[in-house]
This record gives sequence, C-alpha cells and structure tokens, in this order.
Amino acid sequence: MKLSGNKSVLVAILVIVGLYFALDHTFSPFSHEAIGIGTMHSIHTIFGVVLLAIAAAVWYRNSKSSK
Repeated sequence: MKLSGNKSVLVAILVIVGLYFALDHTFSPFSHEAIGIGTMHSIHTIFGVVLLAIAAAVWYRNSKSSK
C-alpha cells in the first residue's frame, strides 16, 4: 500500500488538517473565534471528519488500483 509522492503528501495534509478541525482547535491564532466567525464547533468537527474520510478514500482507491 505504498502511495506515490503526490498522493502521500495529499493524504498527509488531509489527515493533519482533518485532525485539526475534528479536535479542539481554539488555541490556534487562526481559530474561527480569533478571526470573528463565531463558535460553530460542530460544523468544524463535521468538516474535519469529512477531510479524514477523503484521506481514507484516496488511500483506499490507491491500494485498489495498485493490485
């Protein structure tokens, strides 16, 4: 299940950003509260889970195509 260079970078970025949004991200200087968007944590959690699902789909599709 080895990913090519571009896909491995994409999966890594999606996982990092997905975890950032899915977990508590209020301590960041770029948090939604710091920039004035509001406190809609549930939407950010859903967005993070969606990003993690996309990362898993990219990994899964690559493993299916390499067989």
